[in-house]
Amino acid sequence: MKNSTQAAQQAKRHVEGRVLKVDPKKSSYRVKMLKKSGRVVSLDVDKRSGKVKPSKRKDDN
Repeated sequence: MKNSTQAAQQAKRHVEGRVLKVDPKKSSYRVKMLKKSGRVVSLDVDKRSGKVKPSKRKDDN
C-alpha cells in the first residue's frame, strides 16, 4: 500500500459501504467504513501486504 487512497480501495473490496476516514498507523491504515446496514466498522489494512482484517479496538462490539 502506497497511500491512504489505496488502503480505502482495498477495504472496499472486503466490505460493501462508504469509506468515512482513513488513519495511518505505524504498520497499517485504519479504515472506518459505513456499511449499507448503517453500522460503522473499522478495518486495518496492512501497509506492506495490503491484507485486510477487522480492527482490534477495545470499543468495537
